Amino acid sequence: MASNIGEIVATATLDVAPFQSNVGRLKTYLKGVDNSLKAMENNFKGAGKNVSNLKSLLSQTGSALGSYQKLLSSQSERYNQLKASIGDVSTATAEQKQKLVEAGASMTATAAKVAELQNRYEQLAKSMRQALYR
Repeated sequence: MASNIGEIVATATLDVAPFQSNVGRLKTYLKGVDNSLKAMENNFKGAGKNVSNLKSLLSQTGSALGSYQKLLSSQSERYNQLKASIGDVSTATAEQKQKLVEAGASMTATAAKVAELQNRYEQLAKSMRQALYR
């Protein structure tokens, strides 16, 4: 009986399918946000550094940054849940290890994008301050 309960708990904690669809939809949404941000930046380059363009680009970048931070939080939570459910990695199955590696890689890639967007946001804020005080 205790063995069966342990298997049920292990199975329940490894069922991440509900999270996959939400993360997938969020990634699709963020690709659209990235494309919109790139288009805005290209528009900005062509139009020059006026305050209105900077405000719009700063707002769009801030929105993208917030979305990526939410994705990172979700991925981090998923990674921690997987890690906790696996326990000792040395006794994990190949499938469990693969899921953990994939979750870690996704989390790392998103963290890099968050850092990139934070840097871009700070640069835009600096440009805006300079444009306002000219």
